Amino acid sequence: MKKCGLAKKGHKYYVYHIHVLRKWFRTKAEELTPSIRERLMGHARGYLDDSYFRTTDEQLLNEYKKVHAFAKSRC
Repeated sequence: MKKCGLAKKGHKYYVYHIHVLRKWFRTKAEELTPSIRERLMGHARGYLDDSYFRTTDEQLLNEYKKVHAFAKSRC
């Protein structure tokens, strides 16, 4: 939050909370397949994902790196 200039305090508390980062990540990950995006966010698998959608940890890491590289260029 500090690195991106978002560590601003209101009267007593920080204006932004950790949940803001989850929403921000989801916004940046819109280009990903919904199943991959939701899995990276730690959500339960969607309907039929166990049967039809198979991915390795390496594939998930590569997709995460795409989002991370995009986000890093914005800070």
